[in-house]
Amino acid sequence: MAAFREANEFGPRKLDRPRSYFGGGILGIVLRRVLPAEHFVPESETVIKLVTGFVMTMTGMILGMLVSSAKASYDGQKLLVAQMSSDVILLDRALTVYGSETDTIRVQIRGALEAAADRVWPSTPSTRVTLHPEDAMDRVEAQLNALQPKTSNQAYAKTHSIALLNSLQQSN
Repeated sequence: MAAFREANEFGPRKLDRPRSYFGGGILGIVLRRVLPAEHFVPESETVIKLVTGFVMTMTGMILGMLVSSAKASYDGQKLLVAQMSSDVILLDRALTVYGSETDTIRVQIRGALEAAADRVWPSTPSTRVTLHPEDAMDRVEAQLNALQPKTSNQAYAKTHSIALLNSLQQSN
Protein backbone atom coordinates (compact mmCIF):
# COMPACT_ATOMS: atom_id res chain seq x y z
CA MET A 1 0.00 0.00 0.00
CA ALA A 2 2.93 2.35 0.68
CA ALA A 3 4.04 2.02 -2.95
CA PHE A 4 0.69 3.42 -4.10
CA ARG A 5 1.03 6.45 -1.83
CA GLU A 6 4.41 7.60 -3.12
CA ALA A 7 4.21 10.94 -4.91
CA ASN A 8 5.12 10.93 -8.55
CA GLU A 9 7.36 13.64 -9.95
CA PHE A 10 4.62 15.39 -11.92
CA GLY A 11 2.01 16.19 -9.32
CA PRO A 12 0.02 15.02 -6.33
CA ARG A 13 -0.51 11.41 -5.54
CA LYS A 14 -3.25 9.73 -7.54
CA LEU A 15 -5.02 8.51 -4.40
CA ASP A 16 -5.30 12.10 -3.12
CA ARG A 17 -7.45 13.24 -6.04
CA PRO A 18 -10.66 11.44 -4.99
CA ARG A 19 -10.13 12.75 -1.44
CA SER A 20 -9.84 16.31 -2.74
CA TYR A 21 -13.05 15.90 -4.79
CA PHE A 22 -14.84 14.57 -1.76
CA GLY A 23 -13.38 17.35 0.39
CA GLY A 24 -14.57 19.97 -2.09
CA GLY A 25 -18.08 18.53 -1.98
CA ILE A 26 -18.13 18.57 1.82
CA LEU A 27 -16.83 22.18 1.80
CA GLY A 28 -19.68 23.14 -0.54
CA ILE A 29 -22.26 21.57 1.78
CA VAL A 30 -20.82 23.40 4.80
CA LEU A 31 -20.63 26.75 2.98
CA ARG A 32 -24.24 26.38 1.85
CA ARG A 33 -25.34 26.21 5.48
CA VAL A 34 -23.00 28.96 6.71
CA LEU A 35 -23.41 31.64 4.05
CA PRO A 36 -26.34 34.08 4.30
CA ALA A 37 -29.33 33.66 1.99
CA GLU A 38 -28.52 36.76 -0.12
CA HIS A 39 -25.56 34.86 -1.59
CA PHE A 40 -27.95 32.40 -3.23
CA VAL A 41 -30.07 34.81 -5.25
CA PRO A 42 -30.24 34.38 -9.06
CA GLU A 43 -27.97 37.41 -9.61
CA SER A 44 -25.17 35.71 -7.63
CA GLU A 45 -25.61 32.55 -9.65
CA THR A 46 -25.39 34.61 -12.87
CA VAL A 47 -22.19 36.27 -11.68
CA ILE A 48 -20.70 32.88 -10.81
CA LYS A 49 -21.62 31.52 -14.25
CA LEU A 50 -20.11 34.58 -15.98
CA VAL A 51 -16.88 34.39 -13.96
CA THR A 52 -16.62 30.64 -14.61
CA GLY A 53 -17.12 31.25 -18.35
CA PHE A 54 -14.49 33.99 -18.28
CA VAL A 55 -11.97 31.75 -16.50
CA MET A 56 -12.61 28.93 -18.99
CA THR A 57 -12.24 31.29 -21.95
CA MET A 58 -8.97 32.67 -20.60
CA THR A 59 -7.71 29.13 -19.94
CA GLY A 60 -8.53 28.15 -23.51
CA MET A 61 -6.77 31.23 -24.88
CA ILE A 62 -3.66 30.61 -22.79
CA LEU A 63 -3.51 26.95 -23.84
CA GLY A 64 -3.98 27.99 -27.46
CA MET A 65 -1.10 30.46 -27.23
CA LEU A 66 1.06 27.81 -25.57
CA VAL A 67 0.39 25.31 -28.36
CA SER A 68 0.94 28.00 -31.00
CA SER A 69 4.27 28.98 -29.46
CA ALA A 70 5.43 25.36 -29.27
CA LYS A 71 4.43 24.80 -32.90
CA ALA A 72 6.26 27.93 -34.05
CA SER A 73 9.40 26.84 -32.18
CA TYR A 74 9.19 23.36 -33.68
CA ASP A 75 8.71 24.75 -37.19
CA GLY A 76 11.72 27.03 -36.76
CA GLN A 77 13.95 24.17 -35.63
CA LYS A 78 12.67 21.94 -38.43
CA LEU A 79 13.47 24.64 -40.98
CA LEU A 80 16.97 25.09 -39.53
CA VAL A 81 17.68 21.34 -39.70
CA ALA A 82 16.41 21.20 -43.28
CA GLN A 83 18.59 24.18 -44.27
CA MET A 84 21.67 22.67 -42.63
CA SER A 85 21.01 19.34 -44.36
CA SER A 86 20.74 21.10 -47.69
CA ASP A 87 23.99 22.98 -47.04
CA VAL A 88 25.79 19.73 -46.17
CA ILE A 89 24.62 18.09 -49.40
CA LEU A 90 25.64 21.12 -51.46
CA LEU A 91 29.04 21.23 -49.71
CA ASP A 92 29.65 17.58 -50.49
CA ARG A 93 28.71 18.15 -54.14
CA ALA A 94 30.96 21.20 -54.42
CA LEU A 95 33.87 19.23 -52.98
CA THR A 96 33.13 16.40 -55.40
CA VAL A 97 33.22 18.89 -58.28
CA TYR A 98 36.60 20.18 -57.06
CA GLY A 99 38.14 16.75 -57.49
CA SER A 100 39.83 13.89 -55.71
CA GLU A 101 42.05 16.29 -53.73
CA THR A 102 39.09 16.88 -51.42
CA ASP A 103 38.38 13.23 -50.57
CA THR A 104 40.07 13.50 -47.15
CA ILE A 105 38.17 16.72 -46.44
CA ARG A 106 34.88 15.02 -47.32
CA VAL A 107 35.70 12.12 -44.98
CA GLN A 108 36.52 14.57 -42.19
CA ILE A 109 33.25 16.45 -42.73
CA ARG A 110 31.32 13.19 -42.64
CA GLY A 111 33.05 12.23 -39.38
CA ALA A 112 32.41 15.66 -37.85
CA LEU A 113 28.74 15.51 -38.77
CA GLU A 114 28.38 12.01 -37.34
CA ALA A 115 30.04 13.19 -34.12
CA ALA A 116 27.75 16.22 -33.97
CA ALA A 117 24.66 14.08 -34.49
CA ASP A 118 25.86 11.66 -31.81
CA ARG A 119 26.42 14.58 -29.42
CA VAL A 120 22.85 15.74 -29.83
CA TRP A 121 21.14 12.36 -30.31
CA PRO A 122 23.36 9.72 -28.62
CA SER A 123 23.17 6.23 -30.10
CA THR A 124 23.09 4.65 -26.63
CA PRO A 125 20.51 5.98 -24.16
CA SER A 126 22.90 6.09 -21.22
CA THR A 127 25.43 8.32 -22.98
CA ARG A 128 25.70 11.78 -21.52
CA VAL A 129 24.84 14.52 -24.01
CA THR A 130 27.49 17.19 -24.55
CA LEU A 131 26.63 20.19 -26.66
CA HIS A 132 30.10 21.71 -26.92
CA PRO A 133 31.20 21.79 -30.55
CA GLU A 134 34.61 20.51 -31.46
CA ASP A 135 37.07 22.27 -33.72
CA ALA A 136 36.80 19.69 -36.53
CA MET A 137 35.12 22.17 -38.84
CA ASP A 138 37.89 24.71 -38.18
CA ARG A 139 40.41 22.13 -39.41
CA VAL A 140 38.24 21.49 -42.47
CA GLU A 141 38.10 25.22 -43.15
CA ALA A 142 41.90 25.47 -42.89
CA GLN A 143 42.28 22.59 -45.36
CA LEU A 144 39.81 24.24 -47.75
CA ASN A 145 41.73 27.51 -47.59
CA ALA A 146 44.97 25.63 -48.30
CA LEU A 147 43.63 24.18 -51.57
CA GLN A 148 45.26 25.57 -54.71
CA PRO A 149 42.70 25.50 -57.55
CA LYS A 150 44.07 24.84 -61.02
CA THR A 151 40.94 25.59 -63.07
CA SER A 152 38.10 28.06 -62.87
CA ASN A 153 35.70 25.25 -61.92
CA GLN A 154 37.92 24.34 -58.99
CA ALA A 155 38.15 28.00 -57.96
CA TYR A 156 34.36 28.30 -58.01
CA ALA A 157 33.96 25.00 -56.10
CA LYS A 158 36.45 26.18 -53.46
CA THR A 159 34.71 29.55 -53.02
CA HIS A 160 31.29 27.90 -52.89
CA SER A 161 32.53 25.29 -50.40
CA ILE A 162 33.95 27.93 -48.08
CA ALA A 163 30.68 29.90 -48.23
CA LEU A 164 28.63 26.78 -47.44
CA LEU A 165 30.97 25.83 -44.59
CA ASN A 166 30.64 29.34 -43.12
CA SER A 167 26.86 29.04 -43.40
CA LEU A 168 26.97 25.72 -41.53
CA GLN A 169 29.21 27.14 -38.82
CA GLN A 170 26.84 30.06 -38.30
CA SER A 171 23.88 27.69 -38.01
CA ASN A 172 25.50 25.87 -35.11
